[in-house]
Amino acid sequence: NAIMVAARVLAYGPEYTCKVNNPSDLTEEVTHTFNLADCPFKKLPENQSGNSFQFQLPISKKKVSFRLLTGKEEKSIEKELVSSKKIGSQISPELTTRMRHVITAVDGDDSHETVNLFSQNILARDSLALRKEIYRVSPDIVLKQNVEIGGDVVEVNIPLTTDFFWPKSEG
Repeated sequence: NAIMVAARVLAYGPEYTCKVNNPSDLTEEVTHTFNLADCPFKKLPENQSGNSFQFQLPISKKKVSFRLLTGKEEKSIEKELVSSKKIGSQISPELTTRMRHVITAVDGDDSHETVNLFSQNILARDSLALRKEIYRVSPDIVLKQNVEIGGDVVEVNIPLTTDFFWPKSEG
């Protein structure tokens, strides 16, 4: 997201005008101009160095080590998913495949067999908790800002519409 916002700011400037809904009353819509330069960056946790994280899963109580994926690894996963689809699999193995690449050890065991088996059998609630933790520690840009709607100040998500990439010309 940060690269996308930076490219948008460099191309068209930091002002982005779009329609947003009042989160308290979804029928109320206003046009608002956001300043994308005011979007804060979400950074790694302060005590974190390197790309190795530990997390205890809430249900199985297993301690997993994981890392954040690079762009190159994301492309590798996409190729792997395309290949599995060509084989004719009706079930998308995306989540299992991503877990296999993200998880580096389970309870200290970093063997491929252990990580693969665990990735295929992780409990749904543990999987969700791990994905939330990955999101929490991932650096990003926060696409939320406060907007005044109907006399109230509310926090809204900045919608990424087609106007984000192709602003309408005035006139």
